[in-house]
Formats: sequence, structure tokens, C-alpha cells
Amino acid sequence: MKKFVTNMIGAKYVTSQPYDLERSFQDSAPGIPIFVFLSPGVDVAASVEQLGSKLGFTSDAGRYVSVSLGQGQESIAMNALTNAHKNGGWVLLQNVHLTIDWTSGPLEKRVDKLSEGAHSDFRLFLSAEPPPALERPLPISLLQNSIKLTNEPPEGLRPNLRRAYSQFNEEILESCAKQVGAGRALFIRNSDWPASCMCLLIQSRLAAYDACRELNPLAEDNTQLLFLWLCSISNHLRLITRGSICCVWCVPQAEFRTIIFALCYFHAALLERKKFGVGNLPGATSGIGWNMNYPFNTGDLLCCGQCTANYLENNVKV
Repeated sequence: MKKFVTNMIGAKYVTSQPYDLERSFQDSAPGIPIFVFLSPGVDVAASVEQLGSKLGFTSDAGRYVSVSLGQGQESIAMNALTNAHKNGGWVLLQNVHLTIDWTSGPLEKRVDKLSEGAHSDFRLFLSAEPPPALERPLPISLLQNSIKLTNEPPEGLRPNLRRAYSQFNEEILESCAKQVGAGRALFIRNSDWPASCMCLLIQSRLAAYDACRELNPLAEDNTQLLFLWLCSISNHLRLITRGSICCVWCVPQAEFRTIIFALCYFHAALLERKKFGVGNLPGATSGIGWNMNYPFNTGDLLCCGQCTANYLENNVKV
């Protein structure tokens, strides 16, 4: 069906728009909340906090409050909403479907009059499970008054892996002290491998591989050629020139980065397995994927990464 629609009317009708909270925020207003439907692997709090940090709305500055709704959290959520509505700030109410009586009562009435006397810097963010998975539906007026977003996980293991790994920026990856392992050196005479080609190998990665194949300086030893190409992909080449000798020093991937990649791969595999069904969901006919419904969201992944850094820091040998 996807191929048929693509061929008939175009690929844009079968390609969902990427999740962009910042772009949706531009369409919001103090009286228009942003409602995010939860999806597997999605952490709404992380995306809201990241956008808030960029725009100056942080919990440290007292301009951002996040409340995960559940038993006894209704009064805390309403107080945070009232204070931000009056003085300005952001409020994130997570999992409003867990307190459906309060959501259908006080919260719905509050949202209906949200634009009355609201501070210009006030914004309300809501999150909940999508309606088919709920025992009781969400209030219609609450949905009609909100900007509705969903962040569906990408299809396929590779896109999920890329999205998971993109959550770890260089600051996180360099936070662990164990960044360098034992290196490996490969010596080549300049006459056999020109320094210009070596620099090309370091700078242009995949393009360098084709150039090296054309020059073919190591035709009798393809293992070394493949080794250099793999090093160029991993961005861990160092070039040292002394007279007629070129030394290529390869610094392998550090323990922390390697484990993070393994965690991202495992995280992507968990999300893909949910496509085979979850046993305890309403109307489920198959539980071949998982017995229980668990989100495996970005927060879980980042928490595992932090635990990894802690273990590496506290242990001398890995």
C-alpha cells in the first residue's frame, strides 16, 4: 500500500513529519497548550527541558515545573499551573490519563479559561497515552484547545539506532574519563604512500577509500588498506611524518563510547520487538513481542548511559 500511494500521489503522503517541538512552540500561545501523545521510546520531559534551556526557562531559574501525575499529585499540579499562569513560566503535566477524573474535571475547566489573564511567558505542556490504549477517553474540549503532537519511532532498526545514538552529544561522551585505549601504529614509506594521499584519507573518509584504491599502493596487502579505511571511518587516525616514513597511529574507540553504541543498539532492538505485539494492551491478540507494555523511552536510555559512566569511573579495569 505504501508503494502504491507513493507511486500514485507522491512520497509526502506516506512520510510523517518529524517531531519538532520548537517549530510547534512557535504556533502556541499562553491560552493554547501543547499536547504530546506518548509513543514508544519517546521522553517528552527531555525535549521540553532541552527547549526550555535554550529559551531560558529552567527549573533552576524557577521558570519551569514538571509534575508526573499520579496519586496525590493533583494539588501540586494545580498549584504549579496557577503560579506559572500568573507569574510566567512553563508547566509540564505528564501522564494526565492516569488521573482521568481530575483531568476531565478541574483541569479541563482550567484549560477552557486559560487565556484569561495569562502571563505572556506562560506555556502549558501536557502528555498522555494515545486514546486507543485508554480505559476512559480524554476530554474532547481539552484536545480541541491544544496543539497535538506525536513522536512516532522511526521504522527499522537502523533509523532507531541513529536516533538513539543522537541523544548522546559530545559533552556526554567526553564526560567519562576512560576515553582512550591502547593504540596501533602502521608504518609506510612515503614513496609507497604519498603524504597527500594520507591527508586525503584522514579528511575525506569514504572518498579517500576510492582514491586509495585508484593509487593501489598496497596491492599486495589488502588487509592494511582495509585497516586504514576502517580507521578513517572511525575518525581515530593520527598522521606522523618523519623523513621518508609515514606513521599512521590509530586510537581505537574508548570503552565508554563502545558501550554506549551497544546500549543504543539494544535500545533499538527493544523498540522493534514491540511491533510483534504486547500482551496486556486492550484488544491485544498477540503477546509475542512483550508480555507487559513498557515504553523503553529516551530517559531510560540516558539513565543507562549514566550508569555506564559511573561503573567505568569506579572500576580500574573493564
